[in-house]
Amino acid sequence: SESGSTALITGASSGIGAALARVLASRGVTVGLVARREDRLDAVLEACRADAPDSRRWVADLGEPEAAGRVAERQASL
Repeated sequence: SESGSTALITGASSGIGAALARVLASRGVTVGLVARREDRLDAVLEACRADAPDSRRWVADLGEPEAAGRVAERQASL
């Protein structure tokens, strides 16, 4: 069973990343979403929280070398 699991999804504001986030959340997986476009990311998060209310999001451009570290630090502080 996937319920109770956690997944980190990059590129989650559109396309395959957004679709994967929604599918996993619908199966009870708590998703952590990372993308650059805050407005689109918020829309995906809202949809995911309907089935996985503990899901979170981080706005970041993982093309920047320091960005992954910042996301990891923010996630660890929760």
